Amino acid sequence: MNIAWILLYSLIINGLKIVIFFKVDGISLTFDRIFKAFLLKFLLAAIFTTFKFLVLTDYLSYLIEPLFGIGLSFLLLRGLPKKLLFFYGLFPMILVNLFYRGVSYFVLPFLGQEIVDKDSNPIFLLIMIFVCFIVLVFLKWLDYDFTRLRREILDKDFQKSLTKINWAMGAYYLVMQSLSYLEYEQGIQLRTVRHFILVFYLLFFMGIIKKLDTYLKDKLRERLNQEQALRYRDMERYSRHIEELYKEVRGFRHDYTNLLTSLRLGIEEEDMEQIKEVYDSVLKDSSQKLQDNKYDLGRLVNVRDRALKSLLAGKFIKARDKKIVFNVEVPEEIQVEGMSLLDFLTIVSILCDNAIEASAEATQPHVSIAFLKNGAQETFIIENSIKEEVIDLSEIFSFGASSKGEERGVGLYTVIKIVESHPNTSLNTTCQNQVFRQVLTVIPIE
Repeated sequence: MNIAWILLYSLIINGLKIVIFFKVDGISLTFDRIFKAFLLKFLLAAIFTTFKFLVLTDYLSYLIEPLFGIGLSFLLLRGLPKKLLFFYGLFPMILVNLFYRGVSYFVLPFLGQEIVDKDSNPIFLLIMIFVCFIVLVFLKWLDYDFTRLRREILDKDFQKSLTKINWAMGAYYLVMQSLSYLEYEQGIQLRTVRHFILVFYLLFFMGIIKKLDTYLKDKLRERLNQEQALRYRDMERYSRHIEELYKEVRGFRHDYTNLLTSLRLGIEEEDMEQIKEVYDSVLKDSSQKLQDNKYDLGRLVNVRDRALKSLLAGKFIKARDKKIVFNVEVPEEIQVEGMSLLDFLTIVSILCDNAIEASAEATQPHVSIAFLKNGAQETFIIENSIKEEVIDLSEIFSFGASSKGEERGVGLYTVIKIVESHPNTSLNTTCQNQVFRQVLTVIPIE
């Protein structure tokens, strides 16, 4: 067999599996990641070849695919909970294996063909290309997206289910590959048993996929309902606040009409005592009153998205209820265009909540937000005072990184995962002089 063909064959087969892994797990393809994936596969192959040479058994090579998937998951998705790392490592490999075995066990015999992955069989290559295509069509057709698992706060019952799913996937690979080893290497005929197990696991695995998809869609629906309820509440509070400001300005206008009349009379009569009395009693402190940051809420009129406007208004009022100075800067009309509104609302909500919570503990609590547009680029800036002199920024985005207790520390982890899923988005975080600042930059994709 031509060495060049063997290398090309190996490159295509492994490349297809890597592409499926990246696609299913929602990892963007980059040269660096692809190189790491091929390097990991090469290292595993070298280790297993050495093991075969030393122990004189090829058994371990039958388990290379799940181990490769798990290793790749830990390499490219580190920072996730281990349950998710095992799931993301095993899931795409199991999916490809099930479809491949389904085709080779049932479709090909029906066509009078039999496939054996031996001596770089060109037909096996065509079958793998077909299988990978079917896997992608399957996921696209049923609209499955399990990348949302790493954005959700998983409840304890589902975490237990996820552990069972991982064990079930691991057991499938261990049993099926062990039976394949006994048949191909030891000559024990177990094809009927493997067919039975495959049918069972196909049904079982489809049930798992359905359960995961239903759970994610229910969580998304629940989150959307909660967000909608919060938006209605915030919009109502925003409307009441604007109404109160309107009443205050209207009363202020009425008082000023009377004051101007008194000033006019004083000027006409050249009564300096009357003019001085009006100035000292009212006008002297009026500028300070008008500079109260509660009037900043009116700047939200430049935010065109009603959901975002109500969200920011709710955070503004929440901060003022906590006696936190909350400044808003939206100098021109702006609308979110560079990412989905739901993702943007999630990021802004988390950043605002964190800022308000951290600022409440500071000596001089204040939070400032700005929503700016520079050409096509959209920039959301939020900064807040903190009680600490310095914060270690290297760990704040890790899952569970929080000093607030159990089941905390998922907010910024969620933020960074959303940002990472949008190549046109970046988040810059700094901390200096007891001021924590985050700048979210979004460039719309044309």
